[in-house]
Amino acid sequence: MRKHLNWKDALYIGLALVLIFGLVQRADPEQVLRSIRGVDLSVIAAVLCLWAINTASKTTRWMLILSGVGARRPGAIAVPIFLSSLGLNNSTPGKIGGEPVRAYMLKTHTGTRLSVGIASIFAEKALDILTILILAIIGSIYLMHRIGLADFRVIMILVVVGGAVIALTISMITSRGFAGWAFRSISRIIPSSGSGKRLKGFIGGFESSVGNFHISLRMLFRNRATLIHVLVLDVVIWLNEAARLYLVVLALPGDADIGLMGAIAAASIANILGFILPVGSGNLLGSASVVETLTGDPKLGASASLVAVITSLWLTIPLGLISLAVLRRFETIRKRSINVESGR
Repeated sequence: MRKHLNWKDALYIGLALVLIFGLVQRADPEQVLRSIRGVDLSVIAAVLCLWAINTASKTTRWMLILSGVGARRPGAIAVPIFLSSLGLNNSTPGKIGGEPVRAYMLKTHTGTRLSVGIASIFAEKALDILTILILAIIGSIYLMHRIGLADFRVIMILVVVGGAVIALTISMITSRGFAGWAFRSISRIIPSSGSGKRLKGFIGGFESSVGNFHISLRMLFRNRATLIHVLVLDVVIWLNEAARLYLVVLALPGDADIGLMGAIAAASIANILGFILPVGSGNLLGSASVVETLTGDPKLGASASLVAVITSLWLTIPLGLISLAVLRRFETIRKRSINVESGR
């Protein structure tokens, strides 16, 4: 099993590297490197400050969601838990690879039930996806107005396909009726004897867990004060993403300016593709395509997307690994403390 996982990880990383290499190669590696070397470091410092604020906002939002679904706030331990999952998410397709780790670590360190932890994560993801789709629609309208429908066709296809996949995922997660129908449909086609019986039992248990976190989600939506704070933070988080890309374009040599609406379009489309392609390659392709479309400069598109990903997504990967090591250290200390107490 472990070999299979390693093979998949290698495949995902290999795909990402091929896509990134193709993007840079198309724009001319020497020009891209020259452009990145000429970046205004004072502006990049502001970008990094915004990224730190954004990461803190995401952590705070998750803590608010936890309280909204009936869990006690995890306290300072929430920071390494969240950062470890963020780093794993940004190295896997769908940005969900770290979520099982987050739910498990939350249970281990705070005693929060897995169903409640999963409910908080799904609520967070659903809000993220909804906000991204809304911003992508707004950005798409702006792009169609700016460059015309004919030139926008390829990007529009990517948005529609990615949006359809994401919308279907949201429906399966948030609608208890839809999820129940899906589970019943799957159970009908599975035989009731042998391994089929065990599989039906597993599906029944999973359906019960889904029902538990749907109950928790309803608790969040009934807690209007918490929900309003969460929604405000969600909008701030994704506008922060657009503002950082806007500043990155300004920081690069030349006088290019894609405008804030252009940055919103690029950031939202980049994140839709980021749910599909691994290790930030989707974000790179999405933002590079929009920046190039707005400016007509492949070099600028590739350079801006690379700098944006380096100063955000790729930073979370080593930060996540460090956070995971911190959590393991906490777990070792906790187990030693339990052993000492039991020895008495």
